[in-house]
Amino acid sequence: MTIVLVLLLDGSQLGPSTAVAAAGDGGGDGSGSNGGKRKVAAAAADEDVDEFDDLDQWDQIHTATATATAGGSSGGGDKKANANSKKAKKKGGLPNPEAAAAGDGDGKVQPASEDSSAAAKKKKQQQMLEKQKMLQAKQQASGAGPGGGQDGQAATEPPANDLGIELVFMMLILLYTLNYVMGSKRNKTVAQSMHDECKDEFVKLFTQVGTHDGQTLIQESANEYCMYGSGKRYCRKMAMTATVPNRHDLVQVLKDFLKPPKPDFIEVVVEMEPEAFQGFIFAVCQARSSKQFVGARRDLSAVTKKHDGRQWGLPQNLSVHTTNPDIVRHLMTPSAQSFLNEFGDELVGLHFSDKYMGVRGSTLQDKMNAEPDSAANLPEMQQVLIMQFNLIIGQEGGLNTAKIVKAAGEFIDAVGKLRLNAQAVKDAEKGWDNYMSLLTKEDPREMERKAQEKKFQKLKEEKEKYEAMEPNNPNRLKWERQQEKKALKAKAKRGMKMMR
Repeated sequence: MTIVLVLLLDGSQLGPSTAVAAAGDGGGDGSGSNGGKRKVAAAAADEDVDEFDDLDQWDQIHTATATATAGGSSGGGDKKANANSKKAKKKGGLPNPEAAAAGDGDGKVQPASEDSSAAAKKKKQQQMLEKQKMLQAKQQASGAGPGGGQDGQAATEPPANDLGIELVFMMLILLYTLNYVMGSKRNKTVAQSMHDECKDEFVKLFTQVGTHDGQTLIQESANEYCMYGSGKRYCRKMAMTATVPNRHDLVQVLKDFLKPPKPDFIEVVVEMEPEAFQGFIFAVCQARSSKQFVGARRDLSAVTKKHDGRQWGLPQNLSVHTTNPDIVRHLMTPSAQSFLNEFGDELVGLHFSDKYMGVRGSTLQDKMNAEPDSAANLPEMQQVLIMQFNLIIGQEGGLNTAKIVKAAGEFIDAVGKLRLNAQAVKDAEKGWDNYMSLLTKEDPREMERKAQEKKFQKLKEEKEKYEAMEPNNPNRLKWERQQEKKALKAKAKRGMKMMR
């Protein structure tokens, strides 16, 4: 029995195609001994394509043929192909059975008939190519391609979105925002309590409080608030600044979580009228930190001397630095003594100076980067009164910040009314002149270097002068003998040093 399968190749080969005839004796192994020869003949498949009105029928036959071809080497390949072909025929039938040429005993193949036009064949070919590409795409998507069904299906599945990192960042942003809002609100509450305590004293002391639009509490930053006053005798203006901890900063809050709460920092700066401040320098600070306090301020370190504050009725923990002790007697009134005794532990320092030049950096890095003091790089001098405190604002039973404003007004009047005698003014000016002369004085190392250069230049000129003379000149001969004696003395000194 002879079975002929027609392989319809792709559209590029839809002209004269080949038909593979598999001949066998029923064993299916392709190696029959009695006339089991394979017969291959050329068949014209172009006419066959025209007969497929339904592309689904062609797909079924094409699939059955491809399966039979792939299994041709096995024993049951021909039977499976025949079964698939018969199944397709039952559904729609082969419209053109002459498309498959049956081989006879001679091995000859009969050609198929041609009934379609060239345009219809070309259109059918394009449709079949598109259909074949769609089938291949479906097979690959369903896992029929290389790798099996499960692997192909797993490869096409999109990876699950991991939102863990996004959630963590969103939580951090939410936590930081919440802490910023709550911390800023807490800082504003602290500053408002200071404002409520000090506003009445500001109004008593100054004709103008706050800005021109009536704002008396001014926020400089998230943790810094100020109150301004102007219009008082002896001074131009006064600024009271409260710097509270960084409660709005989550990082700083976490750093300070295990530490004791930091106090608020209050600084009062009074800019005095130049003619109202007669030249003197006065300071009160903590005795244990007086070295750092004085060293960071040029005017204090230049001309003041340290005194024990107990001789003026001050607490033991406070030290006084001034150019003239008579100034302390004038400034330390009973009310000032009472104020310093009450705020002695919270006081950072009082600094009254007509030659204030700012504060130098206290860290090691600032000291290394700072230029040495000289008359050329000194900052501009100011006449100021500065009061600094570390305390907790608004604490129940704590210190009232209104007393700081009241004490500042008393110190302004005391400094403006203070008049030194001629000798005290002369001593103060002398001390400052000595400091300025030290700044303008040349560095000793630079002076020594210049002296060495001058000596070397003189010896060079003398040598050129005598070498220009005649060899028999008495002056040259005398100079040469002197040089020989100097060389012998220097050699003897070197020998004595080596012996030691």
